[in-house]
Amino acid sequence: MLALDSAACLRLRAGTEAACSNVGEDEEVKLPRTSQRALVLAVCLYVAALAVMAAIEFQAAGESPDWLLAMVASFSVALGVFVAWRSPTSPVAAGLVLLGAAPTASAAIEAWGESFGGPGSIPGAYLV
Repeated sequence: MLALDSAACLRLRAGTEAACSNVGEDEEVKLPRTSQRALVLAVCLYVAALAVMAAIEFQAAGESPDWLLAMVASFSVALGVFVAWRSPTSPVAAGLVLLGAAPTASAAIEAWGESFGGPGSIPGAYLV
């Protein structure tokens, strides 16, 4: 991490303390909460994709989404949540969760579109 002591930080902006508001007590530069928001959105995307896949699984058409992909992606999502728990300001956590959530969401959308034209067509499948 980029470490700045308080004297160097003050010299950076000619004595204004506002420029160094992101320097913590341990003199490490803290990241904004943007990575935490991205993490929450990525987890919500993953959960929504799993919900869509479960809805497709229990339709009368008997379509089966790619659960193996969702299971493999869960390791990346779990690792991302663990990294976020250990280091809340780390942008790596959101990246790991997105690495698992994106292909799961893509597989859910593909399975949703494949249900069109069958006996248990899911609403909106003709759009996909």
